[in-house]
Amino acid sequence: MKGFLYAVKLEQGWIWRSSLAMEVDAAFWHRKLGVGMRMIQAELPLSWGQAFWMKENLQREPGKWRDMLEGLEQNMVGWPSEKYEKDWRELCQRCGIPDVMVDKLIWRVWKGQAEVDKQSFRDAAEVLDHPDVRRIAEMLAGRSLLRDEVLADSGIEENGGRWAVLLQAAELEGGVRIRCGVEDAALAEPVEEPLQPQAWRQRLQWARAALGRALAGPACRGGREPRWMCRRCGASGDHIRIAACPH
Repeated sequence: MKGFLYAVKLEQGWIWRSSLAMEVDAAFWHRKLGVGMRMIQAELPLSWGQAFWMKENLQREPGKWRDMLEGLEQNMVGWPSEKYEKDWRELCQRCGIPDVMVDKLIWRVWKGQAEVDKQSFRDAAEVLDHPDVRRIAEMLAGRSLLRDEVLADSGIEENGGRWAVLLQAAELEGGVRIRCGVEDAALAEPVEEPLQPQAWRQRLQWARAALGRALAGPACRGGREPRWMCRRCGASGDHIRIAACPH
């Protein structure tokens, strides 16, 4: 399952986000920020687990990467400067991104006015107002479901990726929260994110057992082995079976 990593510039500074459908995020922030919208996206798709954990780690130290983002914005595209390269590679390694992928993380700058006339952008803007977004959020209220359960209960068709677009819109509007179904217990609590509703009461959990394989090893989480835990049932240790992601 693919995910994207990006940062968006707000009045109080840059914040990091992960997304299943970038066009929806661009439309959402354009609606909030207008033609002054600035987003910087890593163009290479990551696994959802990689994108999510990169966002979580980057958002814990937003000030550390501010100058890097400002430089990327001014240069429009490119690679972080030598000042940040060592720390950036170490962070990517901790989040399961190998060096061969890090070298391909080219950055794209989204600017509000330049995106408005694109058909994909207009289509994504319409999704934000689609009644299915509210319906899905209401259906998931108070529940913690895996991907296939969400699709079965909501009636969303998997073909064409519409499920990802609708769920991403629901998260941006504050109706659901998309996380990893299996997470490191020590880092399982979410980072505070500006401009989101005061309390996200619904959480959408994604079965991502393969994340364990991607992140396992001495480099993970600053040198310690992760303690994987299912966010749905609390199982951990030998009760977690690592398997390839079917999606």
